[in-house]
Amino acid sequence: MERLNINAAGVRQFMTLSVVDEGLARRIVKYRDTNGPFRKLEDLLQVEGFTGDILELNRNQMVVGDPPSAPPESVAVLLKKKTATAVGDFSGHTVDLAGTRTAPDTGAAVPFAAAGAAPANGELTLAVPPRQSLLDTVSFRVLAPDGTLLATRSEGGPTLPAKVTIEVDPKVFGTTQPNTDPAAGKPTRLRGQVIDDSGKRTAAGLQVVIWGATKDNPQDADFRALLVVTTDARGHFTGPYPVGEFSAAHATVGVDDDPVTVPVHLEGKEFPESVILVIDLPEVDEDEDDCGCGDGSEAPRSPDRADLARADGTFSTDGGAGRCVDFTKPDRTLEEYSFTYCVDHRARDPRADAGGATQGPGAHRRQVPARAAAGGGGGARRPRPELDPCEPRRPGRGGCAGQHRRHGHG
Repeated sequence: MERLNINAAGVRQFMTLSVVDEGLARRIVKYRDTNGPFRKLEDLLQVEGFTGDILELNRNQMVVGDPPSAPPESVAVLLKKKTATAVGDFSGHTVDLAGTRTAPDTGAAVPFAAAGAAPANGELTLAVPPRQSLLDTVSFRVLAPDGTLLATRSEGGPTLPAKVTIEVDPKVFGTTQPNTDPAAGKPTRLRGQVIDDSGKRTAAGLQVVIWGATKDNPQDADFRALLVVTTDARGHFTGPYPVGEFSAAHATVGVDDDPVTVPVHLEGKEFPESVILVIDLPEVDEDEDDCGCGDGSEAPRSPDRADLARADGTFSTDGGAGRCVDFTKPDRTLEEYSFTYCVDHRARDPRADAGGATQGPGAHRRQVPARAAAGGGGGARRPRPELDPCEPRRPGRGGCAGQHRRHGHG
Protein backbone atom coordinates (compact mmCIF):
# COMPACT_ATOMS: atom_id res chain seq x y z
CA MET A 1 0.00 0.00 0.00
CA GLU A 2 1.32 3.40 -0.95
CA ARG A 3 2.10 5.62 1.99
CA LEU A 4 0.38 8.96 2.46
CA ASN A 5 2.54 12.03 1.82
CA ILE A 6 1.59 14.33 4.68
CA ASN A 7 2.94 17.36 2.78
CA ALA A 8 0.72 16.74 -0.25
CA ALA A 9 -2.40 15.05 1.11
CA GLY A 10 -5.71 16.85 1.33
CA VAL A 11 -8.55 16.52 3.81
CA ARG A 12 -10.02 13.44 2.13
CA GLN A 13 -6.65 11.67 2.10
CA PHE A 14 -6.04 12.33 5.83
CA MET A 15 -9.49 10.92 6.65
CA THR A 16 -8.32 7.53 5.35
CA LEU A 17 -6.00 7.23 8.36
CA SER A 18 -7.15 5.46 11.46
CA VAL A 19 -8.95 7.57 14.09
CA VAL A 20 -8.67 10.73 11.93
CA ASP A 21 -12.02 12.41 11.36
CA GLU A 22 -12.84 15.35 9.11
CA GLY A 23 -12.25 17.94 11.82
CA LEU A 24 -8.76 16.65 12.63
CA ALA A 25 -7.94 16.34 8.93
CA ARG A 26 -8.89 19.97 8.34
CA ARG A 27 -6.74 21.10 11.30
CA ILE A 28 -3.75 19.19 9.85
CA VAL A 29 -4.12 20.90 6.45
CA LYS A 30 -4.63 24.34 8.04
CA TYR A 31 -1.52 23.91 10.21
CA ARG A 32 0.54 22.90 7.18
CA ASP A 33 -0.67 25.84 5.10
CA THR A 34 0.10 28.23 7.95
CA ASN A 35 3.48 26.93 9.09
CA GLY A 36 4.85 25.35 5.96
CA PRO A 37 5.61 21.73 5.06
CA PHE A 38 6.18 19.10 7.74
CA ARG A 39 9.80 18.12 8.22
CA LYS A 40 9.17 14.93 10.19
CA LEU A 41 6.20 12.86 11.27
CA GLU A 42 6.52 14.10 14.86
CA ASP A 43 5.56 17.59 13.66
CA LEU A 44 1.97 16.30 13.48
CA LEU A 45 1.91 16.36 17.28
CA GLN A 46 1.78 20.16 17.03
CA VAL A 47 -1.70 19.87 15.54
CA GLU A 48 -4.50 20.16 18.07
CA GLY A 49 -6.05 16.72 18.70
CA PHE A 50 -3.27 14.71 17.04
CA THR A 51 -1.91 12.56 19.87
CA GLY A 52 1.05 10.26 20.16
CA ASP A 53 -1.24 7.22 20.04
CA ILE A 54 -2.66 8.35 16.68
CA LEU A 55 0.88 8.88 15.40
CA GLU A 56 2.03 5.38 16.39
CA LEU A 57 -1.15 3.86 15.01
CA ASN A 58 -0.61 5.43 11.55
CA ARG A 59 3.21 5.73 11.42
CA ASN A 60 3.59 2.98 8.82
CA GLN A 61 0.92 4.55 6.61
CA MET A 62 2.54 8.02 6.42
CA VAL A 63 5.69 9.49 4.87
CA VAL A 64 7.26 12.95 4.81
CA GLY A 65 7.55 13.84 1.11
CA ASP A 66 8.02 16.97 -0.97
CA PRO A 67 5.14 19.41 -1.07
CA PRO A 68 3.32 19.65 -4.40
CA SER A 69 4.81 22.18 -6.72
CA ALA A 70 2.74 25.26 -7.10
CA PRO A 71 1.33 25.86 -10.56
CA PRO A 72 3.59 28.19 -12.54
CA GLU A 73 2.55 31.80 -12.56
CA SER A 74 3.56 34.55 -14.93
CA VAL A 75 3.14 38.21 -15.74
CA ALA A 76 2.63 39.61 -19.23
CA VAL A 77 4.70 42.69 -20.09
CA LEU A 78 3.88 45.12 -22.88
CA LEU A 79 6.36 47.76 -23.99
CA LYS A 80 4.50 50.71 -25.46
CA LYS A 81 6.11 53.66 -27.22
CA LYS A 82 5.96 56.75 -25.06
CA THR A 83 6.22 59.10 -28.03
CA ALA A 84 3.91 58.56 -30.96
CA THR A 85 6.56 59.67 -33.46
CA ALA A 86 9.30 57.44 -32.01
CA VAL A 87 11.02 55.31 -34.65
CA GLY A 88 12.37 51.78 -34.41
CA ASP A 89 11.10 48.74 -32.54
CA PHE A 90 11.95 46.81 -29.39
CA SER A 91 14.10 44.14 -31.02
CA GLY A 92 17.12 43.39 -28.84
CA HIS A 93 15.69 45.14 -25.78
CA THR A 94 15.51 43.30 -22.45
CA VAL A 95 12.96 43.39 -19.62
CA ASP A 96 13.82 42.07 -16.17
CA LEU A 97 12.10 42.02 -12.79
CA ALA A 98 13.31 41.46 -9.25
CA GLY A 99 11.81 41.19 -5.78
CA THR A 100 11.60 39.03 -2.65
CA ARG A 101 9.43 36.05 -1.80
CA THR A 102 8.81 33.72 1.11
CA ALA A 103 10.71 30.44 0.95
CA PRO A 104 8.22 27.55 1.15
CA ASP A 105 10.43 25.43 3.39
CA THR A 106 11.84 27.97 5.86
CA GLY A 107 9.54 30.94 5.50
CA ALA A 108 12.53 33.25 5.13
CA ALA A 109 12.55 36.14 2.66
CA VAL A 110 14.67 35.27 -0.36
CA PRO A 111 15.32 37.28 -3.54
CA PHE A 112 14.12 36.23 -6.98
CA ALA A 113 14.61 37.60 -10.50
CA ALA A 114 13.51 36.91 -14.05
CA ALA A 115 14.40 38.38 -17.44
CA GLY A 116 13.42 38.02 -21.07
CA ALA A 117 14.23 39.42 -24.50
CA ALA A 118 11.55 41.59 -26.03
CA PRO A 119 10.43 40.94 -29.62
CA ALA A 120 9.85 43.73 -32.12
CA ASN A 121 6.28 44.40 -30.88
CA GLY A 122 7.41 44.58 -27.22
CA GLU A 123 5.13 41.80 -25.91
CA LEU A 124 6.68 39.14 -23.65
CA THR A 125 5.85 36.96 -20.65
CA LEU A 126 7.98 36.51 -17.51
CA ALA A 127 7.65 33.70 -14.94
CA VAL A 128 7.10 34.73 -11.31
CA PRO A 129 6.72 32.82 -8.02
CA PRO A 130 3.20 32.33 -6.62
CA ARG A 131 1.77 35.74 -5.91
CA GLN A 132 0.81 34.85 -2.34
CA SER A 133 4.51 34.30 -1.61
CA LEU A 134 5.63 37.69 -2.96
CA LEU A 135 6.73 40.36 -0.49
CA ASP A 136 6.86 44.15 -0.75
CA THR A 137 7.23 45.33 -4.37
CA VAL A 138 8.38 43.88 -7.67
CA SER A 139 10.64 46.16 -9.75
CA PHE A 140 10.69 46.10 -13.56
CA ARG A 141 13.50 47.45 -15.76
CA VAL A 142 13.75 48.00 -19.52
CA LEU A 143 17.27 47.83 -20.97
CA ALA A 144 18.47 48.83 -24.45
CA PRO A 145 20.59 46.41 -26.52
CA ASP A 146 23.73 48.20 -25.31
CA GLY A 147 22.68 47.88 -21.65
CA THR A 148 21.37 51.43 -21.22
CA LEU A 149 18.59 51.68 -18.63
CA LEU A 150 15.56 53.14 -20.41
CA ALA A 151 12.67 52.82 -17.90
CA THR A 152 11.68 51.39 -14.51
CA ARG A 153 8.35 50.48 -12.91
CA SER A 154 7.28 49.04 -9.54
CA GLU A 155 4.22 46.94 -8.67
CA GLY A 156 3.01 45.49 -5.41
CA GLY A 157 4.12 41.89 -4.97
CA PRO A 158 0.98 40.20 -3.61
CA THR A 159 -1.21 42.33 -5.90
CA LEU A 160 0.97 41.93 -9.01
CA PRO A 161 -1.39 42.30 -11.99
CA ALA A 162 -1.51 39.71 -14.75
CA LYS A 163 -0.36 42.32 -17.29
CA VAL A 164 2.01 45.27 -16.88
CA THR A 165 2.36 48.02 -19.48
CA ILE A 166 5.54 50.11 -19.55
CA GLU A 167 5.72 53.24 -21.69
CA VAL A 168 9.22 53.69 -23.13
CA ASP A 169 10.74 54.69 -26.46
CA PRO A 170 13.07 52.15 -28.04
CA LYS A 171 16.70 53.03 -28.52
CA VAL A 172 17.60 53.16 -32.19
CA PHE A 173 21.12 52.59 -33.47
CA GLY A 174 22.54 53.57 -36.83
CA THR A 175 22.06 50.96 -39.50
CA THR A 176 24.98 49.61 -41.47
CA GLN A 177 24.89 50.79 -45.05
CA PRO A 178 25.84 48.42 -47.85
CA ASN A 179 29.40 48.80 -49.08
CA THR A 180 29.38 50.14 -52.61
CA ASP A 181 33.16 50.28 -52.98
CA PRO A 182 34.03 48.07 -55.96
CA ALA A 183 37.41 47.28 -54.35
CA ALA A 184 35.87 45.93 -51.14
CA GLY A 185 36.92 42.36 -50.53
CA LYS A 186 39.26 42.34 -53.53
CA PRO A 187 43.05 41.87 -53.46
CA THR A 188 45.05 45.06 -53.23
CA ARG A 189 47.81 43.94 -55.60
CA LEU A 190 48.15 41.82 -58.72
CA ARG A 191 51.20 39.58 -58.53
CA GLY A 192 52.76 37.43 -61.18
CA GLN A 193 55.87 35.91 -62.65
CA VAL A 194 57.31 35.61 -66.14
CA ILE A 195 59.08 32.30 -66.72
CA ASP A 196 60.90 30.69 -69.62
CA ASP A 197 59.09 27.62 -70.96
CA SER A 198 62.39 25.72 -71.10
CA GLY A 199 63.47 26.82 -67.65
CA LYS A 200 66.97 27.72 -68.84
CA ARG A 201 66.80 31.50 -68.74
CA THR A 202 65.49 34.07 -66.24
CA ALA A 203 63.06 36.79 -67.25
CA ALA A 204 64.82 39.69 -65.55
CA GLY A 205 64.19 43.34 -66.36
CA LEU A 206 61.30 42.72 -68.79
CA GLN A 207 58.43 45.13 -69.21
CA VAL A 208 55.00 43.59 -68.62
CA VAL A 209 51.78 45.33 -69.67
CA ILE A 210 48.42 43.98 -68.47
CA TRP A 211 45.52 44.70 -70.85
CA GLY A 212 41.77 44.37 -70.27
CA ALA A 213 38.52 44.90 -72.16
CA THR A 214 34.98 45.36 -70.91
CA LYS A 215 33.06 44.81 -74.16
CA ASP A 216 31.82 41.45 -75.33
CA ASN A 217 33.79 39.99 -78.23
CA PRO A 218 36.39 42.79 -77.97
CA GLN A 219 38.60 43.91 -80.80
CA ASP A 220 42.21 45.07 -80.42
CA ALA A 221 41.07 48.67 -80.05
CA ASP A 222 38.80 47.74 -77.14
CA PHE A 223 41.70 46.72 -74.87
CA ARG A 224 43.23 49.30 -72.58
CA ALA A 225 46.43 49.14 -70.54
CA LEU A 226 45.69 48.52 -66.88
CA LEU A 227 49.14 47.93 -65.42
CA VAL A 228 52.74 48.48 -66.53
CA VAL A 229 55.50 46.84 -64.44
CA THR A 230 59.07 45.54 -64.77
CA THR A 231 60.15 42.09 -63.63
CA ASP A 232 62.81 41.61 -60.99
CA ALA A 233 65.83 39.29 -61.12
CA ARG A 234 63.64 36.17 -60.87
CA GLY A 235 60.87 37.36 -63.18
CA HIS A 236 58.47 38.40 -60.44
CA PHE A 237 56.33 41.51 -60.78
CA THR A 238 53.64 43.21 -58.75
CA GLY A 239 51.33 46.20 -59.12
CA PRO A 240 47.94 47.63 -58.17
CA TYR A 241 45.09 45.17 -58.65
CA PRO A 242 42.79 46.08 -61.58
CA VAL A 243 39.36 46.55 -60.04
CA GLY A 244 36.24 45.92 -62.10
CA GLU A 245 34.62 43.39 -64.40
CA PHE A 246 36.29 42.49 -67.68
CA SER A 247 35.27 40.37 -70.62
CA ALA A 248 38.82 39.48 -71.71
CA ALA A 249 42.43 40.14 -70.69
CA HIS A 250 45.96 39.43 -71.81
CA ALA A 251 49.53 40.49 -71.07
CA THR A 252 52.36 41.60 -73.33
CA VAL A 253 55.97 40.93 -72.34
CA GLY A 254 58.65 43.06 -73.93
CA VAL A 255 61.25 40.69 -75.43
CA ASP A 256 63.73 42.34 -77.81
CA ASP A 257 61.81 44.45 -80.33
CA ASP A 258 58.67 42.31 -80.51
CA PRO A 259 56.40 42.00 -77.43
CA VAL A 260 55.04 38.54 -76.68
CA THR A 261 51.28 38.28 -76.01
CA VAL A 262 50.14 35.87 -73.30
CA PRO A 263 46.44 35.34 -72.48
CA VAL A 264 45.26 35.96 -68.93
CA HIS A 265 42.44 33.72 -67.72
CA LEU A 266 39.86 35.62 -65.68
CA GLU A 267 38.00 34.25 -62.68
CA GLY A 268 34.46 34.96 -63.73
CA LYS A 269 34.85 38.54 -64.88
CA GLU A 270 37.62 39.53 -62.47
CA PHE A 271 41.40 39.23 -62.47
CA PRO A 272 42.96 36.48 -60.38
CA GLU A 273 45.25 37.50 -57.54
CA SER A 274 48.27 35.88 -59.22
CA VAL A 275 49.16 35.18 -62.87
CA ILE A 276 51.92 33.10 -64.46
CA LEU A 277 53.13 34.21 -67.89
CA VAL A 278 55.03 31.51 -69.79
CA ILE A 279 57.06 32.70 -72.80
CA ASP A 280 59.93 31.48 -74.96
CA LEU A 281 62.93 33.62 -74.09
CA PRO A 282 65.59 34.04 -76.78
CA GLU A 283 69.12 32.76 -76.39
CA VAL A 284 71.57 35.12 -74.71
CA ASP A 285 74.72 36.03 -76.67
CA GLU A 286 77.53 35.02 -74.33
CA ASP A 287 80.03 37.18 -76.23
CA GLU A 288 77.98 40.29 -75.65
CA ASP A 289 79.78 42.76 -73.41
CA ASP A 290 77.56 42.96 -70.36
CA CYS A 291 78.62 45.15 -67.47
CA GLY A 292 76.00 43.61 -65.20
CA CYS A 293 74.03 46.84 -64.89
CA GLY A 294 70.96 45.42 -66.57
CA ASP A 295 70.58 42.17 -64.63
CA GLY A 296 67.15 43.12 -63.34
CA SER A 297 68.30 43.29 -59.74
CA GLU A 298 66.43 46.51 -59.08
CA ALA A 299 63.85 45.80 -56.39
CA PRO A 300 60.26 47.01 -56.71
CA ARG A 301 59.28 50.04 -54.67
CA SER A 302 57.14 49.75 -51.52
CA PRO A 303 56.96 45.95 -51.31
CA ASP A 304 54.46 44.40 -48.98
CA ARG A 305 54.81 41.20 -46.95
CA ALA A 306 53.71 38.96 -49.81
CA ASP A 307 56.22 40.58 -52.20
CA LEU A 308 59.06 39.96 -49.75
CA ALA A 309 58.11 36.31 -49.45
CA ARG A 310 57.53 35.66 -53.16
CA ALA A 311 60.40 37.55 -54.79
CA ASP A 312 63.17 35.16 -53.79
CA GLY A 313 66.62 36.63 -54.41
CA THR A 314 65.36 40.17 -54.94
CA PHE A 315 65.44 41.25 -51.32
CA SER A 316 68.29 40.53 -48.93
CA THR A 317 67.23 38.92 -45.67
CA ASP A 318 70.55 38.38 -43.93
CA GLY A 319 73.11 40.89 -42.83
CA GLY A 320 76.00 38.43 -42.64
CA ALA A 321 76.07 34.62 -42.25
CA GLY A 322 79.53 34.20 -43.71
CA ARG A 323 79.08 35.96 -47.02
CA CYS A 324 79.65 39.38 -48.49
CA VAL A 325 76.77 41.76 -47.97
CA ASP A 326 75.65 43.96 -50.83
CA PHE A 327 74.37 47.07 -49.11
CA THR A 328 73.12 48.44 -52.43
CA LYS A 329 70.37 45.77 -52.35
CA PRO A 330 67.33 46.57 -50.19
CA ASP A 331 67.58 44.72 -46.92
CA ARG A 332 64.40 44.36 -44.89
CA THR A 333 66.41 43.45 -41.78
CA LEU A 334 68.49 46.63 -41.88
CA GLU A 335 67.98 48.85 -38.86
CA GLU A 336 69.33 52.25 -38.00
CA TYR A 337 69.70 53.41 -34.45
CA SER A 338 71.69 56.02 -32.56
CA PHE A 339 73.65 55.88 -29.37
CA THR A 340 75.24 58.64 -27.27
CA TYR A 341 78.40 58.60 -25.20
CA CYS A 342 79.43 61.13 -22.60
CA VAL A 343 82.97 62.29 -21.82
CA ASP A 344 83.58 63.99 -18.49
CA HIS A 345 86.47 66.45 -19.00
CA ARG A 346 86.62 67.09 -15.26
CA ALA A 347 87.41 63.51 -14.31
CA ARG A 348 90.92 63.43 -12.83
CA ASP A 349 93.06 61.15 -10.77
CA PRO A 350 93.18 62.18 -7.09
CA ARG A 351 96.94 62.49 -7.38
CA ALA A 352 96.46 65.39 -9.80
CA ASP A 353 95.73 67.60 -6.83
CA ALA A 354 99.23 66.89 -5.59
CA GLY A 355 100.83 68.57 -8.58
CA GLY A 356 100.37 66.28 -11.55
CA ALA A 357 97.80 64.37 -13.59
CA THR A 358 98.14 60.72 -14.47
CA GLN A 359 97.45 59.05 -17.76
CA GLY A 360 97.27 55.43 -18.76
CA PRO A 361 96.41 52.30 -16.81
CA GLY A 362 98.59 50.12 -14.63
CA ALA A 363 101.01 50.74 -11.84
CA HIS A 364 103.61 52.50 -14.01
CA ARG A 365 101.74 55.66 -14.82
CA ARG A 366 103.30 58.54 -16.59
CA GLN A 367 103.41 61.68 -14.50
CA VAL A 368 102.41 64.88 -16.25
CA PRO A 369 103.52 68.16 -14.63
CA ALA A 370 100.64 70.20 -13.33
CA ARG A 371 101.85 73.18 -15.41
CA ALA A 372 101.71 71.15 -18.59
CA ALA A 373 98.37 69.70 -17.65
CA ALA A 374 97.08 73.23 -17.18
CA GLY A 375 98.15 74.29 -20.69
CA GLY A 376 101.93 74.26 -20.92
CA GLY A 377 103.86 77.59 -21.64
CA GLY A 378 104.97 80.10 -19.09
CA GLY A 379 102.72 82.96 -20.16
CA ALA A 380 99.46 83.68 -18.43
CA ARG A 381 96.47 82.03 -20.04
CA ARG A 382 92.82 82.91 -19.83
CA PRO A 383 91.16 80.43 -17.47
CA ARG A 384 88.85 77.98 -19.25
CA PRO A 385 85.27 77.96 -18.00
CA GLU A 386 83.94 74.91 -16.27
CA LEU A 387 81.90 72.84 -18.78
CA ASP A 388 79.03 70.55 -18.14
CA PRO A 389 80.18 67.28 -19.69
CA CYS A 390 76.63 66.34 -20.73
CA GLU A 391 75.59 69.73 -22.09
CA PRO A 392 74.99 69.63 -25.89
CA ARG A 393 78.00 70.96 -27.83
CA ARG A 394 78.79 71.80 -31.37
CA PRO A 395 80.81 69.14 -33.18
CA GLY A 396 84.41 69.04 -32.00
CA ARG A 397 83.78 70.96 -28.76
CA GLY A 398 83.64 68.01 -26.33
CA GLY A 399 80.76 66.99 -24.13
CA CYS A 400 78.22 64.51 -25.46
CA ALA A 401 78.67 63.39 -29.02
CA GLY A 402 75.94 61.55 -30.90
CA GLN A 403 77.07 58.81 -33.19
CA HIS A 404 74.94 57.11 -35.80
CA ARG A 405 75.70 53.61 -36.93
CA ARG A 406 74.01 51.43 -39.49
CA HIS A 407 74.05 47.74 -38.76
CA GLY A 408 72.69 44.77 -40.65
CA HIS A 409 71.02 42.15 -38.49
CA GLY A 410 70.35 38.58 -39.44
